[in-house]
Amino acid sequence: MDTNNKIETCVNQDIMRCIRGFTEYLKSNSYSENTIKSYGIELNLYYKWQYNNVGMIRDLKRDDILLYKRYLKESLRQNAKTINHKLSVLKRYNEYLIDIGKMVEIVIIKRDMIKVQTEYLNPTDVEKWEVMEFLSNLKKDNNLRNYAMAYLLACTGLRVQEMACIELEDVNLSKKEIVIHSGKGEKQRTVYLDMECTKILQKYLKNERNKLNYGAHVNSPYVFISRKSDKLSTSGINRIFKRYNKKIHPHELRHWFCTNGLEQDGKLHEIAYFAGHKSVETTFKYTRPTKNNLKRKVNGFIGKIT
Repeated sequence: MDTNNKIETCVNQDIMRCIRGFTEYLKSNSYSENTIKSYGIELNLYYKWQYNNVGMIRDLKRDDILLYKRYLKESLRQNAKTINHKLSVLKRYNEYLIDIGKMVEIVIIKRDMIKVQTEYLNPTDVEKWEVMEFLSNLKKDNNLRNYAMAYLLACTGLRVQEMACIELEDVNLSKKEIVIHSGKGEKQRTVYLDMECTKILQKYLKNERNKLNYGAHVNSPYVFISRKSDKLSTSGINRIFKRYNKKIHPHELRHWFCTNGLEQDGKLHEIAYFAGHKSVETTFKYTRPTKNNLKRKVNGFIGKIT
């Protein structure tokens, strides 16, 4: 019997019901599919550790949490951000258990989080020439769907989940607009397309999407489909991108869109709107220098010294 089966056998039904309830709670509060999946993975990893190191699976205990933190830090040597994420998931689960009356005290407190020096770097290291080369390679591959997806992300800064959920009725190419209904927190917004992106989408929708090789899925309400599915999943889109470029994934294009928009004299509040950021504080991080820019600066400093 493998570890996973042992865990399933040892977890009592009450804990299983709490975990399922927590998942439903996250869904009802508009947490994204990826976030819910991430939370599930972290809970599973914690209970695996608990079973292997405590000898049983039980409710959240303060002593167990401190031991788990030490294990992550000293045995796995994980970085502070990763550990803080894991603790944050457990803290949210802890709060949920208190809300439903299954626990009475917080077992993860603020000082458990590891202090991390403020990151002053831009989230992306992708240069404009790399994005242009990536798009060029996609175009040469003669797959209009893949080219349209990449160009749309680069042109609008959409989240990959938002793009996957676009339906045909959301697209108005005559106005060069797409209405996003599945934004973070279920916020609706309209994104605007440039002329080139409009032409690419129009060509894809009128030609390739209606090819017979998409089978019955051509009747899907969604814009981006495949032979196997009437809606491309986020993981499927990520796999497609990985085939073309290991560095430029969908979320990287979102980072690049924000950075490039600000470098092209876009205003903070404009980029925040396009990206669907709740606060311009989130957008502000894209004004920071990239690692590549700092490296070029350092070379300049050394040149001046010598």
